[in-house]
Amino acid sequence: MNVLLVLLLAVTAAVTQVSVAPLFPVSAATFDFALASSALLLVFSGPRVAMFALPLTAILLGFVTDRSPALLLVGYLPLLPVAAVLADLHVPINRHAQLLVAGLSTGLFVRLLLALAAVAHGAAFPPCVVVWQLFLPGLLLDFLLLTIVYFPLRFVGWDPKSMTLRRSGFAA
Repeated sequence: MNVLLVLLLAVTAAVTQVSVAPLFPVSAATFDFALASSALLLVFSGPRVAMFALPLTAILLGFVTDRSPALLLVGYLPLLPVAAVLADLHVPINRHAQLLVAGLSTGLFVRLLLALAAVAHGAAFPPCVVVWQLFLPGLLLDFLLLTIVYFPLRFVGWDPKSMTLRRSGFAA
């Protein structure tokens, strides 16, 4: 995929996260467009493109929000290893289920990391409230966004790529 298209998608995801996502909150959670764009790039373009786009998207999102770019980068990085482990397990699940497991687990990790960072800066952390108002609505929104975008792309004819890198060299 062209580098300029990946850059455009990363900028669009970051700007959409700040401008559109706050308009549709569910409790304390909003859509995570950066996660969705990175996960869909992983599925439809492969891991090499996602390894370039994911840090770029996280850093751009950090620049346009009040969150630390390094914290967002650490939060979104588990998407790639989780997807690779799911692909290597050879469990008979389709690509949409792999996308959902990788995307939802990464979304939960990002929200947990951001909640812990807020606690480190002095915010209250009532576990029941955080689970019911942040984690569960966040999982629901991530599920809806990934599903709503995945199926039209499949319907248009985009085929999913392998989520693992080709092995070569001494350890192959």
